[in-house]
Amino acid sequence: IPVAGDIFDRKIVRHKFPKHFGEGSTYIHGHNELPIPPSFYDAFEDWQTLLQLQMPDRIEQLKLIAQMSKNRKVQALVQLISSSYALKMYDIAEASKRIISDSFVAPVRFSGPGFSVADSLTRAEFERLIRSDVRDIAERLDHVIADAGLKPEQIDAVIRTGGSSQIPLFIQMLEARFGADKVLDIDTFSS
Repeated sequence: IPVAGDIFDRKIVRHKFPKHFGEGSTYIHGHNELPIPPSFYDAFEDWQTLLQLQMPDRIEQLKLIAQMSKNRKVQALVQLISSSYALKMYDIAEASKRIISDSFVAPVRFSGPGFSVADSLTRAEFERLIRSDVRDIAERLDHVIADAGLKPEQIDAVIRTGGSSQIPLFIQMLEARFGADKVLDIDTFSS
């Protein structure tokens, strides 16, 4: 299953940052009040798509929308997209993901020219964001064990490796299937 820590970072970025940059806002076009195109905020979920917003025609479109919007956060979106700060959101998300593995709340703080984000991410929020991925991984794990003709109790040891293996929800899933005594953490980042 192609699920790893970067997928979770993307989910955190999409969940936490757009509201600080005017998601849900409107702008006036002629005599109509229109929603700001969701594509500007959907782009937060993929750093490559977010970089595509830096194309001159997209920046100009966004600048015009920001001028016609009453919400100042839309101007912050222009600053974010036109600066080199957009990719830093993924670093912030990764850091909060790491903290949340050992704590129940992590700060989500991010600032740059014309914007400042002060928020937090709770473990419960994070677990809601990744629950479907954990479920998919658990189902695949069950299939692998069944395809091998084994039952979970026949497994001697389960080695956790990689950053995502530190996420409590994954640990709980593995321990529920195999028993806590069989789930081992070895060389998390260098195995």
